[in-house]
Amino acid sequence: MASISIFNTAARSAAITAIALALTAASNPVWAENAVVSAEAATALIGSLDAGLRQWFPPTGSTTNYRWDGLPKVTVNGASYDVDLPSLQINGEDGDRVEVGVIKLALTPDTDGSWSVGIVLPSPIALLNADGKQDGELAIGTQNFRGRWLPSLGTFIKAEASYGDLKAISRKDPTRLEIGSIALRSDLDEQPAGRWTGPSTVTIDRLTAIDEHGVMVARLGSIALDATVTGMDIAHAITLGGQNDTPTPPGKDATGKGKSSHIKATQAAVQRRLDILHNLLAGASTKLRIGELTMTAPGDGGAISVAQVTAHGGIKGLDQGKSELTIGYEHSGLKIVPSPGPQEFLPEKVELNLAAIDLPNANLWAAFTKLFGPSPTDQTDDQAGQIFSQQVQTALSQAGSRLRVLALRLDTPAATANLKGEAQFDEKAALGVVASFDMALRGLETAAARLQAAPTAKGSDETKNTLGMISMIQAFGTPGKDETGRDIRTYKLELDGLGRILLNGADMSALLQSGQDKEPGAKVGKRKKSEQ
Repeated sequence: MASISIFNTAARSAAITAIALALTAASNPVWAENAVVSAEAATALIGSLDAGLRQWFPPTGSTTNYRWDGLPKVTVNGASYDVDLPSLQINGEDGDRVEVGVIKLALTPDTDGSWSVGIVLPSPIALLNADGKQDGELAIGTQNFRGRWLPSLGTFIKAEASYGDLKAISRKDPTRLEIGSIALRSDLDEQPAGRWTGPSTVTIDRLTAIDEHGVMVARLGSIALDATVTGMDIAHAITLGGQNDTPTPPGKDATGKGKSSHIKATQAAVQRRLDILHNLLAGASTKLRIGELTMTAPGDGGAISVAQVTAHGGIKGLDQGKSELTIGYEHSGLKIVPSPGPQEFLPEKVELNLAAIDLPNANLWAAFTKLFGPSPTDQTDDQAGQIFSQQVQTALSQAGSRLRVLALRLDTPAATANLKGEAQFDEKAALGVVASFDMALRGLETAAARLQAAPTAKGSDETKNTLGMISMIQAFGTPGKDETGRDIRTYKLELDGLGRILLNGADMSALLQSGQDKEPGAKVGKRKKSEQ
């Protein structure tokens, strides 16, 4: 969509430019060492800012270039500096450009060496095509940004911002993107010493996208992203983000020395990145929540909507001998038109929560660095992958690592399924792992009856196949009733140390192997002597 493209170009360019310019200003050594605001320091700041703008946002040398009109203006305002950056124009490689205008900063030094930073973006921001005609604009109704900048780290440790009534509007057609509000908050504290811990949140409310025909194609009630870092070495993280030391590939060299030198330099650059990543943080977590999302395809009448979506994950214990990784996903109120399959089995509600427990940090990191770090030049990618898999399997088995299914639930109009259990790596087990899972299925009888009664059921291959699958699943389960009197089938799935697959205590290994041997197209050939 043009409106989304317009919004992304303008908003990203303006926001990144404003924040990065604030960083440039606050990082100036003259400022960092002197909290006293003076006219002399303000004059020195003009030259420093001008040099920083040309360095951070060069006029040439990339697909996007920046044009600054004149010099920054810096004035003393009590204990603060008011800064008007030069009017900014951002030019794309296709000839389009964004007329950002003048970004205003308010900077106040503190005695602890930090700086209070305020940022005001211009509005509206014009979007022009290669012919110089205005295609659209980005308007910001209300805005407020305040942050605490720490020069020793080169980043914000605290920030709070809000932007309201945002509109990206096309001048050529009804295309537009409207957002009720965007808010962000970050609050980091130094704990333990030299490392930082704290939450960050970004929320967006009331997003609507209109296409070139004036038809709504997307509506979002709300979206929120919460993230927390624990014991993070921010200085190393910034160093990693600023790494740009991968050498440019050399031209062809008759002696081959140029290529060899490039490989060594590349491997050294990769190793430096790996060294920075190691012990970067003790843990982190994220959670994404989406509410009331609707997307439509005006051309064919298709639509998808969901009442709520949540995705989350986290890792903790990276500063210990073993760590724990969690992953989760849930959605509810899913509707799809037209339905991709039988409506009775559309997963209106899904819940998935997994945990990987007792992960051996040192051994897994060794395997990781061997895969991505410098490696023998005669080693193929397949060989490196096989070595990595073997090392990971050995490390997990020796540590007794476990994969736990805390919840796996699917709710459809006709039936529900629940699965819980755990798999544990075991180097003594025949397959290197043992597992036990409990599964419960409800409503299979009702689902079969509804399918048979459906107007389109008679003669339908899809219905026949589905009914056959239901009958097979019913046959393997233990029948019963749940607490509400609903039909239920229960299943105990196990993988034991001998490599046997058990279903409700019965060995299903031979049956499953027979099914694999009878798969269409399966090739039958002589076995190796070791297999006979």
